[in-house]
Amino acid sequence: FIGGFDLSACMAVAFPSQSMSEVTAVLTELVAKSFLRVERPISGGRVPRYILPHSLRELVHRRFNQGHPQRAARLSARHAAWFADVAKTSDIELRGPDHQRWLRILDDNRANIRTALTFAYEKEDSTLFDRLVGSLARYWDWRGHVAEATAWLHRALTLDNDGSDRGWVFVWSAYFTAESGDLVTAEDLAHDAVSIADQHQDTHQQAAARGNLGIIFRQANRLDEARVHGRAAVEIAASGGDDWFHAWAATALAVTELQLSEPAVARELGTFSRETFRRLGDQGGEAWSLDILSLVALAATDLETAGNVARNALLYAHLLGAHRTIIWTLEILAQVTE
Repeated sequence: FIGGFDLSACMAVAFPSQSMSEVTAVLTELVAKSFLRVERPISGGRVPRYILPHSLRELVHRRFNQGHPQRAARLSARHAAWFADVAKTSDIELRGPDHQRWLRILDDNRANIRTALTFAYEKEDSTLFDRLVGSLARYWDWRGHVAEATAWLHRALTLDNDGSDRGWVFVWSAYFTAESGDLVTAEDLAHDAVSIADQHQDTHQQAAARGNLGIIFRQANRLDEARVHGRAAVEIAASGGDDWFHAWAATALAVTELQLSEPAVARELGTFSRETFRRLGDQGGEAWSLDILSLVALAATDLETAGNVARNALLYAHLLGAHRTIIWTLEILAQVTE
């Protein structure tokens, strides 16, 4: 472990066959002998973390790898698998009411996660690597870690894999590439994402891939094509029965409809997505929906409503630490001020 660990991670990685009481006893003894120090939570939702001093960790790591290379390899594999599971769970939890706790979990384990990513990539374990990268992209987007996301996604594209997580690698690669301004490459990646999602018949991926393609077309000012793919994303998400993806696709389509001078349609989509995100407890999604409704009010020159709604969105985004939403909301408020 790098940067600390909690009891659950220790049990899964270092002592998979031991009981919780046995592992707790070992950790307590190590703390008593000052081999470990324990960080107690200072806020709700956190668990104690155990820290191995850096100098001691380097010494133990070197000697253990030299003296027990096979055991060290098994530990590294379990470490990577554990954090792949953490990442996969976080991808779901970041879309719900427990998102702040999961942001903290990922923040606390950034060093461990990078170690897991490096292990999977160096071992050319494309299934594990895709699982990690595809699941962590939402977190990187939340925190504004664009360079880190782009670097790991680029590495994922160099590996061959036809597993179920491959579609998410292409979905997120297209998204971040479009954010960098390279819409031509982003479109190619988005089309690949659609093909892979259709191959696996994964409705979540299908909705995300088509919604993403719609966003890219909108950014390229190809609004009719953006509408076609945006509507397809909404229909797929609705038929798949996933409320979150339905709300996400509706929000993305609302921006296109607004640019096509259909404010009533945009308002309906934005209202639906806001109500759905609120019901699901996703305040980040609700902030995005509020931004849409603010733009609708701005288009109608209702500056008071536009400003009030955008400020509510900014409050949500600030409290959640949603960096990219904060930037977008500030841009909307600048338009209102002008």
